[in-house]
Amino acid sequence: MEITVITNNDFSKASMLFKSEKASQEYTVTVKQSEKGQYIANIYSKNGVLVGTKEYSENPLISEKGSSSLILRDIPYILDAEITITPDKYSYTLNQYGTVNIEVQNTAPDGETNYYLKIPEGVDYISVYHGKQPNMVVNIDSGETAYFPECGGVNGPCTVLYWMDLHTFDYNEEMKVRVQFSTRGQFVFYAYDHEQEVLTGIPTWDDDQYTVTVS
Repeated sequence: MEITVITNNDFSKASMLFKSEKASQEYTVTVKQSEKGQYIANIYSKNGVLVGTKEYSENPLISEKGSSSLILRDIPYILDAEITITPDKYSYTLNQYGTVNIEVQNTAPDGETNYYLKIPEGVDYISVYHGKQPNMVVNIDSGETAYFPECGGVNGPCTVLYWMDLHTFDYNEEMKVRVQFSTRGQFVFYAYDHEQEVLTGIPTWDDDQYTVTVS
């Protein structure tokens, strides 16, 4: 891992480059002090798109001796798994079958990846009829919480399909999940993938979801 941080003299702006063998990410950070004395940091991607804003009690570009600067803890470094879910359609009738389409891509160096699909109560999981089978299928009752490696806790009621895999730089998986809609209403399907900041060991994440209506 190579990390390059270049700041100006008053630590109000910095460019950062995170580089590994097969992937790199560039950011620009600007820091301004508010009238109340707080430090406001804006984080921009290589293309100038604002990806995050955070308030600090001290300048996050200045590090204490022997420690990394605060800003490094808040920049997403490398995406382990990027999961996308889509339905075959957004409206169903009672007891109709449907499909959740899942695509998982990785653009990180070799390592471990973890992700899951959360199927809401009122929708019955039938099977994964195409692609990689889940490592675990867990039914979580109302008021209960299940914990998954690298992903944290999931509250019920729901059914969770959890995958754990070793990925390569160009890892790509496509799955099709068959479900049946046994209750009328609106239902939110949620997918979790894992984004890990290797520099600090603090996990962050992004997600994907959609809502369907059953009549």
